[in-house]
Amino acid sequence: MSKYAVVLMTPARKFIEKQTPPQQKSILKAIYKTPDEGGIKGITSQSNKYRLRSIILAHGL
Repeated sequence: MSKYAVVLMTPARKFIEKQTPPQQKSILKAIYKTPDEGGIKGITSQSNKYRLRSIILAHGL
């Protein structure tokens, strides 16, 4: 099992805090998935860092 840490930069944290509780839950659930579940891409300029790519659907738009 790989060990990793999730670090939310300030703009990301503030964005999440402004969302409704159901949206926050959806976002955080996607962020904290294990890397084996997909959506994780390596950052080419930094060998030991990765980014999460996720699609978040909002209801009522």
